[in-house]
Amino acid sequence: MENPNVRCFVHSHHAGSLFEWHTENYYYENRLKDFDEIKSQVEPPWKIALRKKLFRDITDLLPPELAKAGAEWDKARAELDKARAEWDKARAEWAKARAEWDKAGAEWDKAGAELDELVVEHGVGRLHDEVCNSVNPDCPWDGSSIFGKKD
Repeated sequence: MENPNVRCFVHSHHAGSLFEWHTENYYYENRLKDFDEIKSQVEPPWKIALRKKLFRDITDLLPPELAKAGAEWDKARAELDKARAEWDKARAEWAKARAEWDKAGAEWDKAGAELDELVVEHGVGRLHDEVCNSVNPDCPWDGSSIFGKKD
């Protein structure tokens, strides 16, 4: 087998997947422990005994092409773990950037409200007349449109 850490087990569960691939060296011992500590609380002793009898590491009995596929699976899992770590890092950076965005947005909203208050205090029409008319004396603004009243 290309990666000695990839192991194939048969009958890890009573139904469903017949074979399971694991890279953890401790999987076999932990699964047997599960049978004794967890499954024994809900299953009769004969089921536990059958589980223990059938559950085996069959890695060394596999045809070479299956062993090679198991190694490829492990390689893909390692790439997935690497991508997951990068994703988690990017998600944390995104959360930080989002918090900064939200803070800046709140500051912008506050500044906009203060600006609106000042415009109202100065009087919109009067402010327009003072500012716009000084640079565009022929401004057609009628208080609601630069195009005048609609016909």
